Amino acid sequence: MKNPNNNLWQNYDAYAALRGELVALLLSRFVPLEKAYILDVGCGTGGIAVTLARHGANVTAIEVDEKKRQRCRDIVYENNMQIDVFENLTEADTMFDAVLLVDVIEHVLQPKKLLQTCFEKLKPDGIVYLTTPNKFSPLNMFCDPHFSLPLVSTLDRKKVKRIISSCLHWQPEDRRDFPELFSFHQLSELLTECGFNWGFVNQQVFELALDCPYRLWNRNSHVKMIEFLKKKKLTSIFKCCVNDKKAGFNTWLNPTWFIIAKKGVN
Repeated sequence: MKNPNNNLWQNYDAYAALRGELVALLLSRFVPLEKAYILDVGCGTGGIAVTLARHGANVTAIEVDEKKRQRCRDIVYENNMQIDVFENLTEADTMFDAVLLVDVIEHVLQPKKLLQTCFEKLKPDGIVYLTTPNKFSPLNMFCDPHFSLPLVSTLDRKKVKRIISSCLHWQPEDRRDFPELFSFHQLSELLTECGFNWGFVNQQVFELALDCPYRLWNRNSHVKMIEFLKKKKLTSIFKCCVNDKKAGFNTWLNPTWFIIAKKGVN
């Protein structure tokens, strides 16, 4: 059986530069990008890293997957960029103005250790930009963001691996980064335990994405829906729902969280 999300991941790579533009626009509201030191953890093939470098940032990129890491290095070379691309965080010995965790933390076996390391590598006024899916969002429970299967978003990593590898054979058994999504309570507790003062920036991301939907949405059906709503001047429907409160909408409905975290407990 073929994984129905193959096209989605192809889009994810194809629109990486546009996603990078959204990240650059958002980050520039918190950190001057020119000469800023930015760490992109889980950089994939490097779309965001290259875009930030074009904005004048000094970028270090981390990618554990060998094929993606090599492709990232190729893209960096093709674009004549000065970007360090490493396999492990331990190789990055600089203090950073910003750390990016874009759709990464749900794939990490030790998320607390990752956040603690990011905290240590941040300058005193540095920030973490973190995005991750909501475990209990009805949209994700109906069709999970990684494999388009019902209820998979609610399962732990071992069960996800059993379904995807052993039963469906969509992924190899030795894949290291099967996802395990967070609930609002789990993520909130984790960020606070690691010493972060954090808040949502969902509204800002949504506004930036409306100008160019492929900056955020990778499913063609989602983009068509957004374009239809823009054409009919109905995007205010979504604007009324999307908010940055730590309750209600973000606890149970919002499919993806967009977060800025700073040093210092609430």
